[in-house]
Amino acid sequence: MKVNCESCGKPITAQVNSLFEQFEPGRVVCPHCHHQQKRYISEADLLIYFCFSAVLYSIVLVLIFFLLNWKMQAWILILAVGLFVAAYFAMKYGSAMLYERAYFKPDIKNKVIQEDVNTVRKRLKTQFILFMLVAFMFGTQPEFIPFFFILIAAFLALTVIKVRLAIRNERGCDR
Repeated sequence: MKVNCESCGKPITAQVNSLFEQFEPGRVVCPHCHHQQKRYISEADLLIYFCFSAVLYSIVLVLIFFLLNWKMQAWILILAVGLFVAAYFAMKYGSAMLYERAYFKPDIKNKVIQEDVNTVRKRLKTQFILFMLVAFMFGTQPEFIPFFFILIAAFLALTVIKVRLAIRNERGCDR
């Protein structure tokens, strides 16, 4: 999926991916014509991306860990590489789809709200790192696998609540 500039029509998918990967709220600026896009990437968008990426990466990481600890055969290595490639493309096109379709908030996707960019970025990056560490700790020990799935379920529930609150705050903003 490609995202094109509203003004010149050239691709800006790399800039969209960069903002999502850095957990940075704001508008995308076209590198060709320097036009600022109407679509605003808010904290709610970043939370959805955060949830999607954290769950995907942790599940792929745990699957690969168990595949590599199983009987070492060529098809297992091919499957492990395939999982990494699938995760890469899911994340690459997931942010572009989230940017274009604005799931859960298509009516307010262009609304600009007052957010502290550095605070949002630092908070989401720290939460992502902590989640991945805890998921790896639970997911790589066979006796802790049930806790890994409980962690994923609790994380999804908390993120859904956070996204709903963020969208409600965006709808209630005066700006």
